[in-house]
Amino acid sequence: MDVTDSVAVLTSSVGIEAPVNSVDIARSLGLQVRFEDLPADVRGFFLENSNVIVVNAKDRQERQNFTIAHEIGELRKPKKMAALRREKWADEFAAELLLPHHLFVEYGRHAGWDLAKLKELFCTASWEVIARRVLKHHNCVITIIDNRKVYFRRGSGMKFPSKLMAEEIEAIESNSQVISDQCCVRCWSVVEETERVFLMTETVE
Repeated sequence: MDVTDSVAVLTSSVGIEAPVNSVDIARSLGLQVRFEDLPADVRGFFLENSNVIVVNAKDRQERQNFTIAHEIGELRKPKKMAALRREKWADEFAAELLLPHHLFVEYGRHAGWDLAKLKELFCTASWEVIARRVLKHHNCVITIIDNRKVYFRRGSGMKFPSKLMAEEIEAIESNSQVISDQCCVRCWSVVEETERVFLMTETVE
């Protein structure tokens, strides 16, 4: 069973709507969630031989939600899976749980894949999780700039250079949408732990 199917089975049994509350889902599955002060590099974990998920109380709420969803995914992962693949599968499960396929696609199309509007509805997911998820359903290039450096740059359904294009640089400098004969670039500035800029680059029809 793939991630989408696994989440669909879960959500059909517990019921779900946006924004998704991963704490409520965990509790509906008979799990307990405890928030404790943990080292900065520890997001959370299952207590051994228990039904308790421990989450870093110092993390942002979106990160806590993702951690809980990830740990639920660990419980529902297919058997006989390599460790690295298991972690990736649980991450994919968490993103799918916080941004359920049918809700995300329906609202994404309705909102024109505007990241700010998506964040408003799916407020329990982080900007980055939302932006990466858009790539699965919309042809564009997503670029994330963290502290003035390109942290993530990936495209879906279109070719793009590895370096920022002139239109993208202009969008960052003006903090606004830029349209040329070749592309349309939308820009969102966000302050989380650091200052980040999210770009969505699309071809012009």
